Amino acid sequence: MARAVGGVLAGVLIYLAAEIAIFGSGWYGQFLEPESLAGAVRMCLSEEAARAASPLPVVAVIGNSMLAEGFSAKVANGEAAGRMRFVNLSVAGTTPRCWYYELRAADPYANRYRAIVLQIELFSDEDGDEPMADQISDLRMVDALLRPADALDFAFSFRRQRLRFDALRGALLKGYVFKYDVQALLEHPAARAEKTELFHGGHAGWVFDYTGHPESLAGLTVDWERRSMYVPPNVPANIAARVRRVAFRQRSPDTGLQTLYRRLWFGRIVDRYRGTHTRVIFTRVPRGPVVSPDSDPPDARSTVSYLALPRDTFTPLERPENFWDEYHMNARGRELFSGRLAQEMAR
Repeated sequence: MARAVGGVLAGVLIYLAAEIAIFGSGWYGQFLEPESLAGAVRMCLSEEAARAASPLPVVAVIGNSMLAEGFSAKVANGEAAGRMRFVNLSVAGTTPRCWYYELRAADPYANRYRAIVLQIELFSDEDGDEPMADQISDLRMVDALLRPADALDFAFSFRRQRLRFDALRGALLKGYVFKYDVQALLEHPAARAEKTELFHGGHAGWVFDYTGHPESLAGLTVDWERRSMYVPPNVPANIAARVRRVAFRQRSPDTGLQTLYRRLWFGRIVDRYRGTHTRVIFTRVPRGPVVSPDSDPPDARSTVSYLALPRDTFTPLERPENFWDEYHMNARGRELFSGRLAQEMAR
């Protein structure tokens, strides 16, 4: 019996030692699959860490795929004409909870940026299709950024008990989260090494020079009273279906869950920069090619309105010719939005 217990304890200790050696040091991060959720966040942060210091004020723009696709630091820098410099820290799939940990990693002393622009899709605190507090994909996004001291706090930011357990286990034992990535690496180590080397060498330039999707929804029209939509025949059927579904979706209720979520994670970001020279600004990004007149009513409860650009700043860009699907701006929309955001920041 004693021998069996000793064997179990030895196994646990060996596992913990391997866990600390592989994940605790941050060593494994450079070998993450660069196109995975965690790899995309890691790539963005490593590129920002390697960015040379700028004599100009730096504005960081952070959001999910709507800004990863919709904002061009290159265009914004050109519009700013030497008055400021922009960086895009947006990663597809990320949420305000992720943005807090991303900013903590990118700006550990809260002094790197003159302003931080944070994405919102709505001013109102609508709940959405599911509570944002229970998006467990956040764990995969930021697990590599979590410290042991973060584990309980991160876990209890989820509402459901099962998700709290998963988040706590993943925050403390990162091998649970990255086990499939590790298996893929061990199966094809040379291919992974070649791919990570390629991404580390060229990804920053690809992102900076990216011009956006050439496709357009130009010609799309909506009759809101009849709840009908005309989609041009050149638009793929799957995109047309998604545009219809989003355009005619019913407003979500406001139960207070989104308010609590925003107060927690947006509040932590604002508090982190309180008393510093960094200004935190929220902006409602262009929401889609067509937006229901009932969307985001001005009298709805809003946690962020007092720190946001005026609600109609980018409403004129919500046109079919500026989008290629239901949420994401195309090359034309990307250029227009990036230039206007630079103008707003200069103002």
